[in-house]
Amino acid sequence: MPLGDAVAISLLAFGAAFVGTISGFGFALLIVPPLSFVVGPKEAVVLSNALGVSWLATMFVRLRRDVEWGSALPLMVAAFCGMPFGLLVLEVVPGRVLQVVLGVNVLLAIFLLSKGVRINSQSRVFDGVAGFVSGVLNTSTSMNGPPIVLHLQNKGLAPGPFRATIAAFFVVSAIVTLTLYAASGRIGEYELKAAVLGLPGLGLGYLGGSFIVGRMNAGQFRKFVMAVLVASAIMALAGAFVG
Repeated sequence: MPLGDAVAISLLAFGAAFVGTISGFGFALLIVPPLSFVVGPKEAVVLSNALGVSWLATMFVRLRRDVEWGSALPLMVAAFCGMPFGLLVLEVVPGRVLQVVLGVNVLLAIFLLSKGVRINSQSRVFDGVAGFVSGVLNTSTSMNGPPIVLHLQNKGLAPGPFRATIAAFFVVSAIVTLTLYAASGRIGEYELKAAVLGLPGLGLGYLGGSFIVGRMNAGQFRKFVMAVLVASAIMALAGAFVG
């Protein structure tokens, strides 16, 4: 692998882990669009999951006592149902189309939340929809965060339970997704080498984010989460039209 690619992977892993550790999500949302220019769009999806599972596991172990399992488990079950469909989508739908759909829908949802629009988040129907869509997005784009983040934001979870529940959901999703990738032959020597090269940056990003997040109050945390969502939507749209 060229030295420039190795450095780029490590730097991108650092930035995504730093932001993701503060917000509790956002790793794939931030790393996939720029990583696509380094390793290719489909390789970026696989590599994002390979790197993300290490980061997520660390987050989950630290935050596991705050997990809202009543919210996490229904989302997990629905996501598992959506993942096989995501693999099919990855094969037949152009990546640019998926990025545009994702970016537009995230921006629309953010707008509605900012205007105070609320839905009955206690309904299992919405748990199922959010989880299923996240599962489809996970295996097709690796950017499965927005449906879950917006759903849990709408529930009004405090920062601690929010980050813990997100970590629990995503680490299980990532493990299942990697298993599906391996079974379908999508994880090769290149992806494994690239993942190893990204680990140092990943670790430094996690440490830096952990230092910052302990100094944020609930209001600052919510604004940061919304800012990450906006940035990720814009990056998805930019990647679709520029890539």
